[in-house]
Amino acid sequence: MINKVILVGRLGRDAECANERHPIKFSIATNENFRDENEESGWRSETTWHNITLWSKPESKKYMLEKLLKGTIVYLEGQIKTSEWQTNEGENRRSNDVTAAFVKVMPASTGEKKEGFGPPSGSSQASSPAPSAPKQEVDDDLDNLPF
Repeated sequence: MINKVILVGRLGRDAECANERHPIKFSIATNENFRDENEESGWRSETTWHNITLWSKPESKKYMLEKLLKGTIVYLEGQIKTSEWQTNEGENRRSNDVTAAFVKVMPASTGEKKEGFGPPSGSSQASSPAPSAPKQEVDDDLDNLPF
């Protein structure tokens, strides 16, 4: 059986870590755009939030927490984990979260260096350089994010 997820999204808040024995936790938003004739533009965007858990060595956590900030775009690979619990009111709850095995901070502009956290992916395709994309203007104004 295979349980693998690949996501590219934007952090909704700064990553957090209770202490060196706990994982780093953060959430990212992904968007899906599709046609909707009821919208003025003809398109609608739907945002999905993903809770992420990243285990790492204690000596790496400070560095990663400095990089995993609100608005940062990340590429990650991991597995979906389901958690079930009961609230104080006796309601059963379920949550699907992602345990990340690899996280790469994507550049906000063409001049920034890409940085990866975690073990590299086992495929040879992941270790080869990506083809260069055409240069695009990037809006770095993170204060206007919808989250």
